[in-house]
Amino acid sequence: MAEAEAEKKQGHYLITEAIIFMPRYGGENQQYKIEVGNLISELQIFEDIRVPFLTGKILIVDKVRMFENVMFVGSEKIQITIKNTLVKDGPIYIKTFIMRALENVNPDRTVFAFDLIEDYGFASTIQTISRSFNGKLENIVAKLLKDYCGKSVEITKDKASIQPDLKVVVPNMTVAKAIQWLTKRMSSIKGAPYFIYSRLYSDTLRLTSLDNDLAQVPFNDLKPFVYAPNILSSETNPTDPLMEGFIITRVDFQTVRSEHELAIIGSHGSHYDVSDINSNDNLDVHVSAYDFYQKLKSEINRPTDTQNVFDPYFKVNDKLLRDYDSVYNHRLVSSSTFLDYPNFGFDGDTAQMKSCMNAQSLRTMMSANLISITTNGAPFFILEASVGQMVKLVFSVYDFSQNDKDSIYDAERSGNYFITNIRHVFSQQKHTVDIKCGKLNRQENIMTGETE
Repeated sequence: MAEAEAEKKQGHYLITEAIIFMPRYGGENQQYKIEVGNLISELQIFEDIRVPFLTGKILIVDKVRMFENVMFVGSEKIQITIKNTLVKDGPIYIKTFIMRALENVNPDRTVFAFDLIEDYGFASTIQTISRSFNGKLENIVAKLLKDYCGKSVEITKDKASIQPDLKVVVPNMTVAKAIQWLTKRMSSIKGAPYFIYSRLYSDTLRLTSLDNDLAQVPFNDLKPFVYAPNILSSETNPTDPLMEGFIITRVDFQTVRSEHELAIIGSHGSHYDVSDINSNDNLDVHVSAYDFYQKLKSEINRPTDTQNVFDPYFKVNDKLLRDYDSVYNHRLVSSSTFLDYPNFGFDGDTAQMKSCMNAQSLRTMMSANLISITTNGAPFFILEASVGQMVKLVFSVYDFSQNDKDSIYDAERSGNYFITNIRHVFSQQKHTVDIKCGKLNRQENIMTGETE
């Protein structure tokens, strides 16, 4: 009973334990440990779809002057245990970080701010490897993380990358750079890029393609997050953090990227040419963003003309923008280098080449329609939502407390968004989230999920 009351008092979460390990004070064979759970004023944890490990920040207030004679050097390890107190017998999450940088100390040494990186992430950025691998690129990435970081990877087995089995030589690269290099070479059959990322609510990393993630149903499909300046305060019940969590408290519509700049770097249209110096074979293809959207529309069940990322019919000098080769890529390769395996830069298949180039183009176009919002973290905590998932957002000046589907809302901005970044903030017994997300289509009837 006392524990239940304590958890209720804690609000959304409870940091049950936070231990700092400082080997230099205890010697090589002894672990000098300090429990600082009660001293944590704020904990921030960052998820990023482009980064295979978590990062964060932590603010420690040393009111009892525990650290008066302690000197931090930026290699301390901290293991943090967070319990979800919003549900009965809520799950417990244990994360281990390296406190890699001391960002701020007040003059009397009672306030300490540290930059955090997951422990295996720290190791992956300093450990170099030089070896060859055979097989699918996603399996090679998973092997790298398993062998050198001790991490398991969740792969969408039913939707493998379009690239065939390859022989890949990793030439004295850090594990982190090798993973990034290989992942950028992967693409789906529809030309979507791959991402590998870590999540707060799981110890397993996820490797998946963008088209696979876009096909997901939003984790909050039945109750969208709502931003409406005139929502009545009575709609939010302060005793129910979950209901309160579906109100967007801050929104920032990012500056629209320049179509001209995207065209210059080849995102709208580009040319790719590969020449084999042994066989004299040559493959050249034109790639456009429009090609990708044509293939993607069936995957996300949206007509192509509802996309609002670019105008497929915009012309320059009576020629469609997508038909220009703004960037010309040329590569010389030797297809016989690895005998029975295709060359990493020459797969001999035009479809695979176009898929890879489409994926690179889409990576740059993901900046379209980006928004940043702040909301209560309760739904994310309870539903274990993370980057790589879809979220339903509604922007309106009307009150949605009665679930009125006929209310007028902003169709351009409302819709199903793809989450690319999450900043979890644990402070003062509350869990809030700052989310960065984007969408590729204009959804006409977000309240019913139908596109007109």
